[in-house]
Amino acid sequence: MHATNFTCTWTDSNGSWITAANWSGCNSLSPNNSGGNTYDVTISNGGLPQLTSAITIGNVTISSGGWEISSTSASATLTGGATLTGSGLIELLDGASMSTGSDVTVSGNGRIKVDAYGGAGGSTLTVNGNLTNTSTGSFGDGGVSVGNAAMSNADLLTVNGSYSNTGGLTTLNGGYVGGATAQMTITGAAPSTLLGTYDVDANKGGAALQWGSGGITQIGDGGTNA
Repeated sequence: MHATNFTCTWTDSNGSWITAANWSGCNSLSPNNSGGNTYDVTISNGGLPQLTSAITIGNVTISSGGWEISSTSASATLTGGATLTGSGLIELLDGASMSTGSDVTVSGNGRIKVDAYGGAGGSTLTVNGNLTNTSTGSFGDGGVSVGNAAMSNADLLTVNGSYSNTGGLTTLNGGYVGGATAQMTITGAAPSTLLGTYDVDANKGGAALQWGSGGITQIGDGGTNA
């Protein structure tokens, strides 16, 4: 038997990720690499699958709808990358974790939310590649967001590569108790000119945005990317 790559398309509105009937083109299974077969995922119908267990897939592309990864038992390992366009959303909640094997792109009204819509915090997202964000979203709700003011556990977004926020919105929001830090760590160099919008609110828990090297000498370019 030859190993096969399947492209799985979400067909339900809201439902469980692991329910095979909620997918098409998925080898009569739910997406989770096994038996030598690999699974890429497309979500484009406005639906929201919920993951509460551990899975491994290849790439994910979300253009309408989203993917909710919630609870400490939820872990998504991507051997590839993630592309969020249109209104595509990836949301981590309440101690969930996710890692990618390559680049992540957020554009249009796309959103990455690490406990940003509420919850106790404690989630982690690791991008093993570059993260490019050009989204501010509808009513300023797009882009990359880490933490919320009511959380009691620290959140961490790690980018093992470069981060571009040109035209995008990045929000860090610390929690209401000490140690509930909203942290974004980028191993790549800081840009000399910081572009896009950054909203960093420490509250009591603290918020931190850190690059591995380099230095910022200018904020904004005096033009549309101020």
